Amino acid sequence: MIWTNSSANDFKKIDSLKADLLVSDSPGNIKDLHIKIGDAYYENSCNVEAMDYYKKALAASQAEGNFSSIAVSYMKIGIVYMELGSFDLALDSFLKARELTCSKYNNLRAEIDMNIGVLLEQTGSFDEALTYLFGSLEFYQNDESYDLQNLLQAYSSIGIVYGRQEKLDSALFYLNEAL
Repeated sequence: MIWTNSSANDFKKIDSLKADLLVSDSPGNIKDLHIKIGDAYYENSCNVEAMDYYKKALAASQAEGNFSSIAVSYMKIGIVYMELGSFDLALDSFLKARELTCSKYNNLRAEIDMNIGVLLEQTGSFDEALTYLFGSLEFYQNDESYDLQNLLQAYSSIGIVYGRQEKLDSALFYLNEAL
């Protein structure tokens, strides 16, 4: 890793968040700080440190009984496992996160499904990947808050799967939708 001013600022941010963590007495705030610190480490490719803080967030969320936060923690743990190439552990984490989301399809469920779809694409389970990715796409197409980044990611991911299946017309269609 090349040390840049940006990196120095990122690690100052982490130090600041850790200082906030030391004085926080609210379980919800502690959980949120663990997630933020994990995110900052992940953004700087410090996956071991990110995993440590995501697991701390998971423990805090479980102690609080906050199912949405537990699901977010499992999803973030799954993302790090996927980054590390531990696909079975990633899928297990994503499925635990998915299990905890409400039965109604929501933004968190769509994000988890997109991660599952991307993971399944990476492992060559293309048809199963498409099932999850199309679920995410449908949600984002109908989402009133309209998260453009996630919508474009869903289109792009579907295009990539079709490309890997050598279904080039379909790949081109979905990749063009992402542009």
